[in-house]
Amino acid sequence: MQKKTSVKVDSKIFNPFKKLFLFIILIFQFATITKASEVASADINWTQLNTKHFFVVYDQLKPDLGLYYSKIAEQAYSNLSTVFQTLPEKITLVVNDTTDLSNGNATIFPYPLIFAYPVHVGQQDTLSESGEWAKELITHELTHIAQLYPCNGLINKILCTSFGSIVKPNNLSPLWWKEGMAVEMETQFSDQGRSRSFLQDAQVRSYVTKNILKDYDLAQANEVLVTWPYGNRPYFFGSMIMSQISKDFTPKIIGDLVLKQSEYIPYFLNSPLEDLTESDYLQIYTKAQNEYTDNAKKQLIELQKIPATEPQKINSQLLQSKSVAFSSEKNTLAFIATTDMKTEIEFYKQDITTQKLEPLHLKNRPSGNIGQIYYHPFENKIIFSKNHAVSHHENYSDLYIYDLDTQQTTDLTQAQRSRDPVFSQDGQFALFVDVRSGRTDLKQIELKTRKINVLITGDFQSRINSYTYLNTNEILYTLRLQNGDQQLYKFNLLSQNNIQIKAPQQIRFIKYKNNLLYFVSTENGIQNIYSADINKDNLINIRPLTHSLTGLLSFDIDEKNKIVFGTHISESGFFVGSNSFLPEKTILPKIENEILLRYKKIADQPFPIDTEAHDYSSLNYLYPRYWIPFISNNITNTGLLYQAMTSAADPLGTHAYTAQLNYDSFTEKMGFSFNYKNSQLSTTWLLGATQIQQLYGLNNYVKKSNYLLALTPDTFKISEDLTFSLGVITSQTEDLITSTNHLGGFFQVNFNTIDQKNNHYYPMTGYNLNTRYQYFTDQNNQTNPRLGNYSQAALSFVNYSHLFLPRDHVLMLKFDGLYTFEDVSNRFGTSNLSLPVSSEQQPLYLLRGYQAGQFSGTQMLAANFEYRFPIANLSRGSGTTPFYIKYLTGALIADGIAAKGLGYDIYKNFQNLTLTDQIFSAGLEIKLSTTIGYLLPVNFVYGLYAPLNKKYSKDDLVTALSIQISGF
Repeated sequence: MQKKTSVKVDSKIFNPFKKLFLFIILIFQFATITKASEVASADINWTQLNTKHFFVVYDQLKPDLGLYYSKIAEQAYSNLSTVFQTLPEKITLVVNDTTDLSNGNATIFPYPLIFAYPVHVGQQDTLSESGEWAKELITHELTHIAQLYPCNGLINKILCTSFGSIVKPNNLSPLWWKEGMAVEMETQFSDQGRSRSFLQDAQVRSYVTKNILKDYDLAQANEVLVTWPYGNRPYFFGSMIMSQISKDFTPKIIGDLVLKQSEYIPYFLNSPLEDLTESDYLQIYTKAQNEYTDNAKKQLIELQKIPATEPQKINSQLLQSKSVAFSSEKNTLAFIATTDMKTEIEFYKQDITTQKLEPLHLKNRPSGNIGQIYYHPFENKIIFSKNHAVSHHENYSDLYIYDLDTQQTTDLTQAQRSRDPVFSQDGQFALFVDVRSGRTDLKQIELKTRKINVLITGDFQSRINSYTYLNTNEILYTLRLQNGDQQLYKFNLLSQNNIQIKAPQQIRFIKYKNNLLYFVSTENGIQNIYSADINKDNLINIRPLTHSLTGLLSFDIDEKNKIVFGTHISESGFFVGSNSFLPEKTILPKIENEILLRYKKIADQPFPIDTEAHDYSSLNYLYPRYWIPFISNNITNTGLLYQAMTSAADPLGTHAYTAQLNYDSFTEKMGFSFNYKNSQLSTTWLLGATQIQQLYGLNNYVKKSNYLLALTPDTFKISEDLTFSLGVITSQTEDLITSTNHLGGFFQVNFNTIDQKNNHYYPMTGYNLNTRYQYFTDQNNQTNPRLGNYSQAALSFVNYSHLFLPRDHVLMLKFDGLYTFEDVSNRFGTSNLSLPVSSEQQPLYLLRGYQAGQFSGTQMLAANFEYRFPIANLSRGSGTTPFYIKYLTGALIADGIAAKGLGYDIYKNFQNLTLTDQIFSAGLEIKLSTTIGYLLPVNFVYGLYAPLNKKYSKDDLVTALSIQISGF
C-alpha cells in the first residue's frame, strides 16, 4: 500500500523573517545584558581619563596603565586620521586587565567602544611576532571603529537617523573586508604587524609548496569553517587583499573605500571599489594570490638549492601539535597534542638503541590551554603553565608540575599570572614571566618554599620572551622591542648586572644544554633552529640544525642522538616532527620577502596629550540609541504582529537593560518584555517584566504576564559550570473566560559543560542540566481550587555523547519535564513545539510530525533522541555573493511526549490525556548549514517525520522545512 505524504511548512512555529528579528534581539540582549556582567569583578574600582578623542576606563589601582593606553590611543587616532575621514569624535576605551588571553574587540553598537586586554602575547601565540602589543592592538581595533561608524548616502542617512546605530551599512560587510583592513592598518602604522610577520610568510609558502593557495577562493575567505585555518581565514586572506590595494594604489584609498562603501546600501560590495579603482574584489584577490605565489616560488627556488629538512611527524593522527620538551635523562618526549576531541600533553618513550618513540599511555594527563612545557633535569617530571578561569570574570595563567611516575599534577601558583616556566639546572628553581598590568616581569620561584623573587621588571613597550639558566648564578633572556627587533641579554643573579649579547636576527626559544645555546633565528629569512657557543658578549660558531621550507617555532634537542624535535609550520597547521642535525658547515640559502618592501618602519613622534581624570559613570551610556521595528505574521497566522525593541548598557555592564513592545492584531492585545540587570555587587540582581500570548490548542491564546526580581549569587567556588538564581515572581494568566493572579517564589539551577569546538559541526560531548522549582499563591481568592495555589518543578537535560562512534558522529539525548503538584488548570502548564529551534539548552517539549500546541498540560514529559552524522563538507560560494553553503549533516530522530492535560485529535476534538498516554514519532532530518549576508549563520532543516499515533495524525509521513538562526 502506498504511503500518503503531506508537505508541511509550519508557519505557526516559524516565520523566517520573525526568526531573524528574534535572532537580532537575542544577539543584542547577549551583548548588553549577559556580556555586561562578564566584564570584570564587582570589587574593581574603575576610573576614567578623558582625552581629546577617548574616554579611557581602567582599574583605579593601575593609573600608569590607563595613562599609557591613553597615549597609545591618541597616537593611533592621529595615524589613522591620515587614512580615514570616518573616525567619531569620541570613543570609549576599556582597558580590562582581567585575562591572560591576549585579545581585544571593537563595536559601534550601540556606541563606539573598544575593549583592550593589555596582557602581552606569549612566545607560543600566533601573534607572538607583534612589536609593541598595545600599539598594534589599538590600531587594529580603532580601524574597526573607523570602517563601521560612517553612515552616508540618502537612504542610509534616513535609516540611521530613524533607527540609530544598528543600521550602520558597513557593519554588513564581509569578515575579510573588516579584518583584512584592520591587519593592513596595524602593519602600516607599526614596525611589525601580521602582514610582515615570518609566520604569515611561512603559511603562504606552505600553501604554495602544495600548490593549494588558489584553492582558497574569495567566498571561503569570509568563513569560519571546521578545517584549517579555522577562524583565521578572514585575517589571513583579507590582509592579502588589503595589502594588494595599498600597494597598487595608496593606503589612503582604503579610507576612501570605507567612506564610499557607507554611501551604498549593504551587499553592493564591489561598486565602491569599482568607482575608485575600476577593479572588483575578485580581480584584486586573484592578483594578490598571484603576487604572493610568485614571491613564495622565488623563495622556494632559492631554498631548494640545497636539500631541505624532511621532518618525520611524531603522530600523524593529530589535528595539531606544538610546544616540545625532551628529557635526555629519561629519554622521554612531551608535547601539546590536539585531537578532534581535546587538547592535552602526550608523552613518548624513546628506545635507546633505535631511537623509536613509543607512546606512554598515562592517565590524568594535563589538558586545556597549556603553554610551555619543560622537563626536570633529572626527575621524571615536567613543569608547565596553563590558562584557566579563576572566577567568572578572570582567566589567569599559573604554574604546575606533573609527575610522570605518580601521574599527579601539583599546583605551584594560584592566580599568579605566571607563564612559560623553565627549570634550573639543579631542579630547585624555575624562571617564569609575570604578565600582569601590561608588563612582563621575569621572576624566579624556589620550588621547595614557593618563594618568588622579581629578577627583571619589564615595561609596557617591550616584553621578555624566552629565557634559560646559563649556570647557577646567570641566566640568558630575550627581549622583544617595540620595533619588532629581538635582543639577547645575560643577567647575573648575584650582581644584578645585565649585559647585551650580540646574537643573530630574531633570536627566540632559547635553550642552554651542555655548554651550547640552541635557539630559533631568521638568519636566512626563515625561522630555523641553530646552535652556538657563548664567548663573553658574543655568540660564536653559529650552526644551523634545520633547513625548513616554511619555518619552525618551539623545539627541543636530543644531543646524544643529534635529533631536533621541532614545531613545524605546514599547510594544515602546526605539527611536531623530528629530524637529524644538518651536516656541519652547512650554509643555508638566504631569501627575501618582497611583501615586506611594501612597508616602512614607523617612527612616531611623541606628542603631549591632555588628560582629565573623572569618576567612572554609567549614566551617559544608558539612554536608548537605536530601535528595531518589525512586522510579521503572528504565531497562529491569523493576524499581524507589530514589534519594536531597544537595549542599552554601560561599557562595564554595571547596568544593562532590554525593552520590547509588540501588538497582535488578532487578539488586539499589547505584549512587552523588559529586563534590567545590575552587576554592581558580587550578587547580580535582575528585574523583569514580560507579557506574552502563549498558544494552547491549535488557535487559542492564553495571555501570561510575569514580573520578577531575581538574585544570581557568585557560585564559581562551587563550580565554574554552575549558575544559580532565586527570586520572587507575580504571574497573571488570562483567557477569554477567567483571569488569575498569583504571587510566588522560585529558585533555578543550571549546570553546563557543553563546549562547541571550532573543528566540529556540533558539540561532541558535554551536558546541560537546568532545574527550576516555583511555588505560587492565589491572590484573587478563587473559589475554584483548580485556579488556586500551586507548585511546579521543571527540568531540562541535554547530553551529547561521542562514545565509540566515528569522527563527527554523536548521540544527542534530551529530556524535558514539567510537574505541577496540584490539580490545576492547564493555563498554568505548557504546550508542545513541532519543529526544532536554535537552542536546545532550554525546555522545548519537542514532538516532530504533529502540530504546535496540539498537546498541553500541567504535567508534561518529553524525550528527544538524535543520532547525528556528517554527510558532506560542501564549502561552496561565489566571489562576493553574500551566501555561502558550508556543510550538510543528517540526523535520525525519535520523539516522545506524555502529558496530563489535553490533546487535539485528527477531528480537532479535545481528548483528555494522562502521563500513561504517550505519543511518539520518528524520522530523518537533513540540515544544510550556510552563512547569509556574510554574518548570519542559518541552518535549513528538512525533516521527514512519521507520526506513530494515528489518533492525533492522519498522515503517514509529514515533511517540514524549518530554519534555524545559529544554534547546533
